[in-house]
Amino acid sequence: MATWNCRGAGGRLFSRMIKEIVIKYGINVLCLVETRISGLRADKMVRKSGFTNWIRVEASGFAGGIWVLWKDNEVGINYICSNTQMIHCQIHDRPKKEKFYATFVYGETMAYRRIELWESLKVISNATTEPWVIVGDFNTFLTPSDKLGGAAPILPALQHFASCISESQLVELPVVGEKFTWEKQGVKERLDWAFSNVEWALKFPQSKAAHGMKFKSDHRIVLVSNHINTPTDRPRERSFRYQSAWEDASNWNNSVVGSIPQKKRQILRRLEGIDKARQDKLSSGFYRLEKKLWKDYVKLAAQEELLWFQKSRCNWLQWGDKNTRFFHASTVIRRRQQHIETLQNDDGRWVTDHSEMMHMATLYYKKLYTKDDQVSESLNWLAEFPSLSTQDIYFIHKELNMVEIKNAAFMMGAFKAPGPDGLQPHFF
Repeated sequence: MATWNCRGAGGRLFSRMIKEIVIKYGINVLCLVETRISGLRADKMVRKSGFTNWIRVEASGFAGGIWVLWKDNEVGINYICSNTQMIHCQIHDRPKKEKFYATFVYGETMAYRRIELWESLKVISNATTEPWVIVGDFNTFLTPSDKLGGAAPILPALQHFASCISESQLVELPVVGEKFTWEKQGVKERLDWAFSNVEWALKFPQSKAAHGMKFKSDHRIVLVSNHINTPTDRPRERSFRYQSAWEDASNWNNSVVGSIPQKKRQILRRLEGIDKARQDKLSSGFYRLEKKLWKDYVKLAAQEELLWFQKSRCNWLQWGDKNTRFFHASTVIRRRQQHIETLQNDDGRWVTDHSEMMHMATLYYKKLYTKDDQVSESLNWLAEFPSLSTQDIYFIHKELNMVEIKNAAFMMGAFKAPGPDGLQPHFF
């Protein structure tokens, strides 16, 4: 289970980033706050993110928004109540056969507006006798030490938050990673929190709140889990094929392009290293490097999407409806359809042995393209062909110019099958 202030869910590559976050951390329930989109646009983005169900508090214009997303085959969620600052529900973890209550929070930025949130949490606390966890962006601190740099915190706002936690008899989950969850222009704050009631603490004594990476947001993702999963798959070597995502023609496959997923993992590792270094030392150099690496990451994500579009050859899909998972599936299906399982030899016997089929195919094409001595080189045509005019003869013998070659190349399907050199028309 995780929560993240994503600061807008309408970006073109946002759904791809969500999929990678889910894989990286093994998330089964994800709450996104400050999504800034709603309605049909929000429905489309959720579906593209790979989740099968969701509960939403819609954004007001371009502000706010709380989404709780999950996959039905892993968890079941029963909605209980909500307001503009929280969603309260019951979660059923199907594999572990466990049930508990969860409240996902996105507190208002103005202190007086958060009073409604504090009162709601107190009411839920009085009515809850089963394990309960509260996680999200509260937009406030518990103590002055929860802010580093900038103006001093407003003490009355802190006191209201602390009173709510105390009266609701909540305990803070132990934190793994950097203490501060928000950072901008040298100021660090802890705005994202995870609490539980005593029943949760007794049932899940090993629970912790891991503060993950920011993933191109000002806020870190907060994960409530006993184990944080990381991808362990290793990239497979593939034969050379020109890919339209490549931008340099020097040592394409190995030294320049390489494996896009591997490069993305390398960037994430560098970002994690920078993130750890910045916890000990504030540096504008680290900030600039982090910004550059995120820009490179987004570029690689776009290239990966283009790569799978090219491989899938689904020209009927519009670029506005890109879905890499579909592209990947269609590529696998196409490759299976192209795989030759058996061949029939000259005796009518079906051959399934791979080496024997290769030998049969080689002999077939050698025979096909070998000169047949029994065929006469002279052709005795009964009909006469019309003669060519002087103008036609001149046109045939006219040298080709670069414009004609370019026009012919651009009339070809950009992502059609490559030639023996692995280059598709898009390259030319």
